Amino acid sequence: MKRVVYNNSNYVFGGDAGRALSSIIRFKPPPSSSNSSATQNWEILADMKTPRWSHAVVTIGKKMYVIGEYDGNNTLDPVDIFDPFTKKLYWLINLSSRGECRGEDN
Repeated sequence: MKRVVYNNSNYVFGGDAGRALSSIIRFKPPPSSSNSSATQNWEILADMKTPRWSHAVVTIGKKMYVIGEYDGNNTLDPVDIFDPFTKKLYWLINLSSRGECRGEDN
C-alpha cells in the first residue's frame, strides 16, 4: 500500500506484501471543529487494471503517478496517472516498451 498526501487528503493506492489490491481510496480528515465520524470520510475513487503492491506513487503538479507493480505472480512495469479532480486513472506507458506512450483510460 502506498500513500500520498495531497490537498489535505490521504490517497491510498493498492495493497501491501501478500495482499494485492486494485483500489485507489481517499481519506479526508474532518475539520477539527467537526463531530463527524472518521469512517464517513473514506471514499473509493477508482480501480486500477490489476491489483498491485511493491509499486511507487509520486505527485507531480496536480497528478499522481503510480509506477510499477507486483500482482502476486509477476513483476510488471506500468506507469499510470491518477487525476484526483476527475477521479480517473490513465495508463501512460510500460517502462519496458521502449518509447511506446499512450494516454488511455483504464
